[in-house]
This record gives sequence, structure tokens and C-alpha cells, in this order.
Amino acid sequence: MKRLLLGVVFMASALFNAAAQSDQKLSLGVGMLSHSYLKQFVENFTLVDYWLPSDHDHGTYRYQDRFMHSVPLTASLHYECTVGRHFGLGLCFTYDYMRMDHDTEIWTSIGDEPMDNGDTRTIWDVNHEYGKIYRHIFNIMPEVTIYWFKKRHVALYSQVAAGVRFNMEKETIDFTERETTSLTERHFTCHVSAVGAEFGGRAWRGYAQIGYGAQGISQVGVKHTFQGIDKSEKEED
Repeated sequence: MKRLLLGVVFMASALFNAAAQSDQKLSLGVGMLSHSYLKQFVENFTLVDYWLPSDHDHGTYRYQDRFMHSVPLTASLHYECTVGRHFGLGLCFTYDYMRMDHDTEIWTSIGDEPMDNGDTRTIWDVNHEYGKIYRHIFNIMPEVTIYWFKKRHVALYSQVAAGVRFNMEKETIDFTERETTSLTERHFTCHVSAVGAEFGGRAWRGYAQIGYGAQGISQVGVKHTFQGIDKSEKEED
């Protein structure tokens, strides 16, 4: 993970050096159904263990259901430096927010009782905990853009990004006891936009793209080009 962080810092340094000699773009967008949201949806419906402990098990077992209440949207901020006519290097910052209710069923063995056949079986104490989970997800990713069609008012491109995801999670228990726990994690993250399109004037453009990863399956937003226009870009009919 340290190497990945150093790679992000090195990429940022290279961008600042390139910025003095190239055009720059700043983009603000919103995506839908990022990998983080889709992963959580799958876990909510498929990863709950409904196999209850047997008569001969001992210990404590927790079974948790989670119910999503947040809108699956991702905010993104992009900074790009053009490199020639067909390439761009940049950094992307994204933010996801999730809010979930959770219902946890807790089975705790408290002893054994005899059975008619002379064997014993476990006595279970069953309790419930109810609470909420708040998750903030930040992604920092260097990204590369390849423009494979470029006219004066429209451009088509593909984009690849990879970097670090920071998960900051807080879980509260409202019943039976009031309790709050916090967790911070770092993971590798990436995004691939198979097809993107930008359209509009020279300074301001709208954009839309389709892909998969940290930015969402679909994304729309607005771009602003400043510090001049790419000198290699000439008006085409």
C-alpha cells in the first residue's frame, strides 16, 4: 500500500510539471452504481449466513442483515493535462456515502441440558441488536485518457484509472445498548471507462461516459478547459 501511495504522489508531481506546458481540464461529475455500492448490494442479499448453530455447538454466533438507505450516486472531480493531441494524464477524486440500518441476531451458548436419549444439547440465549452504519469512501486515482476521435465540438475517448480507496466507517448500536465503533481501511481501487463523449464549446463542455469501477457504471458532468487550447488541436470540419 505504501508503494501505491508513493505512486500517486509521483503521478501528481509529474502532472504539475506537465501543467506548465499543456492545456488543462477540470471536470465535475456524478456517477451511478459504483463498485462499492454494487459490492454492498450483493453482500446484503447473498452473504448473510442463515444456518443457525446446532444442538451441539458452543460459543457466540452473530447473524446480521443490512438495509441500504442511501442513493447510489458517486461525486467525482477530475484534473487532466493534455499530452499531445490524443492523450491526457490526470488525477481523479471520488466520494461515496452509504447509510445502512442493521439488525443483528446474537446466539450465545449458556449451558447444556439433558435429552431423553441420555445425550445433551446446548441451551442458547438469543438477543437482537439494532443500529446504523455510516460509511464514507474516498478514492484517489491517477488516470490516463486516450482520445480516439476528436473534432472541434465533440470528442470520444476511453479512460483508465487506478489508485487507493479509503473506507471510513462508523457503526452505532441503538438497542440493546448504546455503542459506537469506528473503522478506517485502505484498499486498491480502479475504474475503466470503455466509452466517453464530451461535447460543447472550447472552454465549457458536457460529458458522459460508461464503464465500471469506482466512478460508477454511468457518469455525467461538465468540463472546463483553461490555460489556452491544445496547440496540436486544429479546427476540423
